[in-house]
Amino acid sequence: TGHIRTVGHGGPLTMEGMPASRHDIRPAELRDLNTIVQLISELAEFEQLTHLLEVTPDRLEPHLFGDDPVAECLVGEIGGEVVAFALFYTNFSTFLAKPGLYLE
Repeated sequence: TGHIRTVGHGGPLTMEGMPASRHDIRPAELRDLNTIVQLISELAEFEQLTHLLEVTPDRLEPHLFGDDPVAECLVGEIGGEVVAFALFYTNFSTFLAKPGLYLE
């Protein structure tokens, strides 16, 4: 049975009906940067927004891994291969006067 390890949960959760490979969700690391950019490019292609795409590893790195990062990223792995990402950052609604979280 496949497993998923959630950040902060501390242990694997069995997922019924999943293949027998290992599934992990973990914080992104610098070594994942090129793969994250590739996945962003694939998302832009799927959304037919490649004409707006300006992301590169050099442009993204300081925002995720620099001294003062403005966003965080999780990656999903199957069998040790990164196959998904979730990039998120906090925002604020002036209309609601409440903080929020934007998830890409």
